[in-house]
Amino acid sequence: MKTMAGQLERKILPLAQQYEIQKKWLIKRLHTLLPQVMAETGFDMWIVMTDEQNEDPVTKTLLPASMMNARGRMILAFIRQADGTVLLESVSKPAGVEDIYRNSWYGITDTDWKGKQMKAPTTTQLEYLRQLVEQYDPKTIGINIDREFTYCDGLTAGNYLALKDALGPYADRLKPARPLSIGWMETRIDEEIAAYDGIVQLAHGLIEEIFSPAYVTPGITTVDELAMAFSQRINDLGIRESFTASCAVFRHGDPGMHNEGYVIQPGDILHCDIGVEYLGLCTDTQQLAYILRPDETEAPAGLRHAMAEGNRLQDIVLNTFALGKTGNEALAEARQKAIDAGLNPCVYCHPVGVFAHAPGPSVGLFSNQGPSAHGELYFHPHTNYALELNNTIAIPEWDGETLMTCLETNIYFDGKRAYYMAERQTELMLLR
Repeated sequence: MKTMAGQLERKILPLAQQYEIQKKWLIKRLHTLLPQVMAETGFDMWIVMTDEQNEDPVTKTLLPASMMNARGRMILAFIRQADGTVLLESVSKPAGVEDIYRNSWYGITDTDWKGKQMKAPTTTQLEYLRQLVEQYDPKTIGINIDREFTYCDGLTAGNYLALKDALGPYADRLKPARPLSIGWMETRIDEEIAAYDGIVQLAHGLIEEIFSPAYVTPGITTVDELAMAFSQRINDLGIRESFTASCAVFRHGDPGMHNEGYVIQPGDILHCDIGVEYLGLCTDTQQLAYILRPDETEAPAGLRHAMAEGNRLQDIVLNTFALGKTGNEALAEARQKAIDAGLNPCVYCHPVGVFAHAPGPSVGLFSNQGPSAHGELYFHPHTNYALELNNTIAIPEWDGETLMTCLETNIYFDGKRAYYMAERQTELMLLR
């Protein structure tokens, strides 16, 4: 597996350049992807109403990366036109997004306004939003309310009631925007996909750097200290964790996965679960290392076989991704094939993208290897997943005790087949 240990800083662009890239991606997504998703899902209008410090999860995907939060109460309205384009309207106090969204409430009717004179509104936000609805007469208005999918449930109760009151008879046209919200958040454009491999390489390089004698001294270093080393290193690089890093050991004579307080010892299998967020895209990766005993130059054959069997399970699950198939169907197919192949699988694959656990179809849960609500969703093209799973296998050198071979790697589904991103781990890393 190609890694980037020792070269990580060179991959991180200056912040201003990161913002510029992400803004270009956002503008292209709004003008190409959003019209497509709105047409496919049948929504004529999408209202995203959110508040500063209490943002709808979708907000981060609709604003420039340089904006850490919404500004006050923000209302973004997306209105599908007869020619298939989408009108981007901000019914909000000017907040630095007027080169992306027009703001006719303040008299900004084009995005090339460059600070031209604004007019003071003569209506409230919600009164003006009502005027837009009356003007464009959308038959179906999407809003982010959902009983099951939290990423599609960002409209607060207070804002929902205010919106219904403001729209009056048009409130009957409000519909949960689940397919639109998920389609918008799960789908990547070409530019994002081109950059994504490099972001996954960053995660792999971090693991190679931290899983090394520079950070691990068997008999002294604890799994907690190593997890903190990941968090500190990611922070030092000037990027974000997509979730809190964790480390654990598996040990002969002490069954189970131990992720708190344990000192790393020779003979241990060392496990990490880490994620980074860079350029607005997240990774989620689990890899394994073996701590060599003084008289060893390689891991015991049983552990090497366990790694190979984990890779075999990955290939089985990877090959179940297909259009017209749900996550639940992929799970059932993968489990049956794996069991028929003599494996003992547990599959809990999930979407990854703007979040580490992102909207889209799940393929199993750690606690549920049967159908789930999130597994009812269908696979769509240009989507990314964390191929997360484990295979439990007896280790001869451990007197038949079992090892749960926990692996996780990022994959991309282009609509025809799924691919490993930036390769995957196929051999145990070795530490002494």
